[in-house]
Amino acid sequence: MRNLWLLALFILTPAFAEEIFLTCKVTEIAATEQEGKIDAKLKKILKSIAKNESFTKYRSLKYLGKKSFNATKHKAGTIKLKNGNRLALKVVSVVRAHKQNTITADVTVGENTERQSFIDRHYLLLNAGELKGKGDLVLAISCPVFP
Repeated sequence: MRNLWLLALFILTPAFAEEIFLTCKVTEIAATEQEGKIDAKLKKILKSIAKNESFTKYRSLKYLGKKSFNATKHKAGTIKLKNGNRLALKVVSVVRAHKQNTITADVTVGENTERQSFIDRHYLLLNAGELKGKGDLVLAISCPVFP
């Protein structure tokens, strides 16, 4: 009888596994290395940019807009970017912690896919290619996980 209960528990465990549903916000930024202004709408994102060596080269940052999408383990969230590329994010896992949840996701920009890990309440920064005559397109992605 005990073995039967263990077998039933083993079979039903995937049915009760936690579904991950994220609502992500993507801020699109025109970034150049020439001296210029930093848009006031990017105040929250500046701390993340300052901590990431790949993005400290940019001296001018212009806010282009914000978009939202939903992503799960089973379906990638996608949006069209200002430079014509597509961004897709598919959740691989979420490791829950007391103050910081770590999200691991397969992130596709255009034709390139990379597995990225980031803290949910921080920004995942990505270079999404060139913007015609406006420098590079930088993406700041945030996907807060709620308890």
